Amino acid sequence: MVKQSKIFLVIVIVIFIVGIVYAINSETLLNSILRETILPVEWEKVHPREIVKNSIPITIIEEKNDICMVKALKFDAIIDHKFFIKGNELASKLNHDRENQTIEIKCDQLVEEKSRFNVWYVTDDSLVYAERYEYFISSWNVTDPHPP
Repeated sequence: MVKQSKIFLVIVIVIFIVGIVYAINSETLLNSILRETILPVEWEKVHPREIVKNSIPITIIEEKNDICMVKALKFDAIIDHKFFIKGNELASKLNHDRENQTIEIKCDQLVEEKSRFNVWYVTDDSLVYAERYEYFISSWNVTDPHPP
């Protein structure tokens, strides 16, 4: 009886794992939920007119542990834009200080003393990845940054 229970449990686990792998690798509801909410945006699948790309210069002001406070002039213009639905979410995530015009970023994300802070977001009328965004840091001298 115990041996049959173990065999049954192994079969259930194998079926579960195969089901998850299938769901992730095919066009299923689970896959589309994961793609639209958790997985990184596949920018090449979004129509270019539905992508808004912003970048501003940032400069390190202070470093505490592994968090750097950086001066982020014009960050307000990015997060307050009417098309950027999740601007407040990003501001909160980066501990944005509106008065001092600063944000906090992990120091290991910074490329140099003065870097380029890039925010790309998908407008809410897009058929894929609507309202999703990503930010990344690139060298200040890079003219056409791409997300990692």
